[in-house]
Amino acid sequence: MKKRLSAKTLFILAFIMVAAVNGIVLSSVAYNRSGDPNAVVILSERELDLPYWTPRENSGMALTIAWQTLGMAHEDNYRWYDYRSRNPRWLDETKLRELGFNVDRYKARKRYKPDTPREVFVVLELGGEPWQAFLKELDTALEKRRAAHQAAPNDEDLEKEYARFQERVNEVKTSGSRLFAVDAGTDSKTLRAEYNDRNRFIIAPAIVAMDTFYADDKKEKIVGHLQRLSVERIHVPVGYKQVFATLLSRKRMHSGTPPAFGVEVAYGKRLEPWIRAVTPAPVSSEKDKKP
Repeated sequence: MKKRLSAKTLFILAFIMVAAVNGIVLSSVAYNRSGDPNAVVILSERELDLPYWTPRENSGMALTIAWQTLGMAHEDNYRWYDYRSRNPRWLDETKLRELGFNVDRYKARKRYKPDTPREVFVVLELGGEPWQAFLKELDTALEKRRAAHQAAPNDEDLEKEYARFQERVNEVKTSGSRLFAVDAGTDSKTLRAEYNDRNRFIIAPAIVAMDTFYADDKKEKIVGHLQRLSVERIHVPVGYKQVFATLLSRKRMHSGTPPAFGVEVAYGKRLEPWIRAVTPAPVSSEKDKKP
């Protein structure tokens, strides 16, 4: 007959286990933050979503990274305009093969089913050419709808579509994320050598899978689906918690309008982010913030 462990022994074992886990976590954090950061970027309220939080909560607080891509194009509607598109134009068959996906096996499947996702490294660019190209596409799409509305001024559906699209475009221009996924690879060092501006390019682990996309020609295309960043949320240190509590209160007072702030985010040896500084004010002048 087995002898049962006493309550005291179980408590000691549980304490040792918790201490060991905490030790591993703290060691991992310390290693990630040791040496020079892999990247240091200033992100704003456009790239970091505030959490739902109330002053009475004692739980931790985290910011969610908001990013986007130049997605696959649709001309028959404005699905292509989904600025949170997870099907980047550059994540095509060639790139999927480079990332180690078996594209031919996926093509030969007898029925649709998602392929097993894999973790790769994704390059995120803050501002730059992708953001500017995106703004131009928005203007082109808006002009197209404006012209259609002017050609048929009595068409109420066209008028409503133009008004809705104009409102959405203005919203994205003033508050949309300027952080774009622009490339991916299996070797973070190789990507860092190519994208060497550590204040503009972030190298981060992300989950990618193969997906099926039907373009305007209705032909099936095998494309990559960028599901999510492996680390999407950044923990807010206790020292900055009150800063964001104040910002959230300000947001509630102004009908949900995100308050302006700047956060210095560093990525370490494990390519995991942490907050180094917070400024509860615009990171640049209002003139500079406009696209």
